[in-house]
Amino acid sequence: MLRSLVEGRALKRFLLENDAGDAHKSQRAVVVGGGYVGVEMAESFRRQGLDVKMVIRSGQVMRTALDDDVRQVVEEELARQGVEIVVGKPVAFEGDRRIEAVVVEPGDGSGSQRHPCDVVLFGIGVRPEVRLAQAVGVALGATGAIATDDHMRTNLPDVYAAGDCAEAFHLLTGQRDVVRLGSTANKQGRVAGTNAADGEAAFGGVMGTMVAKAFDLAVARTGLTAVQARVLGYDVRETMVKAQDASHYMPGVSPIHVKLVVDSATDRLLGGQIVGRRGVAKRVDVLATALHHQLTVADLQRLDLSYAPPFAPVWDPILVAANVAAK
Repeated sequence: MLRSLVEGRALKRFLLENDAGDAHKSQRAVVVGGGYVGVEMAESFRRQGLDVKMVIRSGQVMRTALDDDVRQVVEEELARQGVEIVVGKPVAFEGDRRIEAVVVEPGDGSGSQRHPCDVVLFGIGVRPEVRLAQAVGVALGATGAIATDDHMRTNLPDVYAAGDCAEAFHLLTGQRDVVRLGSTANKQGRVAGTNAADGEAAFGGVMGTMVAKAFDLAVARTGLTAVQARVLGYDVRETMVKAQDASHYMPGVSPIHVKLVVDSATDRLLGGQIVGRRGVAKRVDVLATALHHQLTVADLQRLDLSYAPPFAPVWDPILVAANVAAK
């Protein structure tokens, strides 16, 4: 498992030490799980020269973060880079002194499969570390994380919580959520520290905005996916466009995919997902800002976004997506 920078360094040292001796050179890696960490570690192993398989129960990378049409772009990039996705769950590990294989149960009745490997990494999600909080009587929320208000206060006087162990208010769902991102943790920590020192600060809530790297692609999302919006009862309109991240005559221009999730009843933006090589983080931040201010598709169409041939075409991909959504 990979839980800290120290463990990451130990894993890299293990690979380098094995490379130094031909008898035990690491050649094959299995990543269990298909979330952000799983995808990024698959890339790290490939860049170390290992053959990589990802064992994912659903067979879908970033399943809760992306809709199927956006996920397909990411999975095509993984395949292009030589990462094989194995559908199923690990049921056994073979090897005495060192790992030799992972046995996977596909779940379709076809029988277990054996996948030889030299290293296995688990990226199957995390749970809030709340044992200390429970021991002193701090209340937990429905998510299993520490229940907090917008001042990051717990149920105990003068006790605050922030970061991966604490809940936050999701501005779109209206529910408590746990968003395990460094940006969220730092903002919550600032609020908690200010209030603990007799200041006055409030945490504004989350949209679930994130960006991750998948080899040559940046993968970003904010707000709700179409699946999440429908679960909440929205009548959803989905728009996905394939545009260019710069003017077509510029060197290095590449495709960028922009997806908008819109409330059909009000035309209000509910979420967005973007995948491309360049300019992804900038554009998802535009969508996050639009969500914070409850902008509609028409509002997006009117945005005065920057243009210069090396950075964006005359019609920015966000504007292209908004124009298509408006139709």
